[in-house]
Amino acid sequence: MDKRRSHTAGRLTRRRLLVGMGVTATVVGGASITTEAFSSVTGSRLTNLNVADDPDALISLLVNDTVRKNNRGLLVEIENNTTGTVNFSVTLDDPSHGTLYNNNPTLGAGSSQRVEITAQVKDVQVPFTIVGTSPNFQFEAARETTAVSGNTSGAVTIDKVKKFSANDWDENWTIQTIKVSSQNELDHVEYEVTDSNGETRATRTDAASGTGYVRKGQGNTPAITLEPDDGGYDVQGGTTYELTVTAFDVQNNFDSVTRTDTA
Repeated sequence: MDKRRSHTAGRLTRRRLLVGMGVTATVVGGASITTEAFSSVTGSRLTNLNVADDPDALISLLVNDTVRKNNRGLLVEIENNTTGTVNFSVTLDDPSHGTLYNNNPTLGAGSSQRVEITAQVKDVQVPFTIVGTSPNFQFEAARETTAVSGNTSGAVTIDKVKKFSANDWDENWTIQTIKVSSQNELDHVEYEVTDSNGETRATRTDAASGTGYVRKGQGNTPAITLEPDDGGYDVQGGTTYELTVTAFDVQNNFDSVTRTDTA
């Protein structure tokens, strides 16, 4: 597992923290498990733990190293790879540091949730706590990020995502303009559309190179069109869809933004 941390202004480093190795924590019933990602773990039954280099680790946390003051952005993405439902709660140790969004998700097996923050401070550490509870186990994880100035450019910056549209008449989703800049060589850009229940409905990955990525449509012709991953799915009128755009460089730094539109 990559435990490197970077507090360079604006640098966003992709870091996954996985259940599976490190110090020992006690489980109800006298058994023991190992975990490096969490401060404490308890439970009545927790089996088939995966090691940290296993992509199917039980719980995965993607923590943003930096967040920008007065800009809403990713704090942590939680992925539940257990076989059951887990209730999560994310709280700031100091509530004055910012406002959280989607910070009490209930995640079914195989699902994930982005928890976002609008920081109200800069040039300070922002500690936060993640608690997960299921019928079989409970854990608590203490993590932190760095708040920087809202004008700070990251290693990767998504400069524009304009005119995201959910189209029930065309059964697709479109984006008119995308612009990404990077201090390093870009690697790829990921697109994901989810419905109001958090179900993924469309995905796309574009290769990228150089220090810039631009897609711009002309007139009524969109730059990006996403079709449903499930060919039998119809875009639902009256449903609000969320677009997540995440751009990565070759060093695995990233920036991520969301947009919404109602079909």
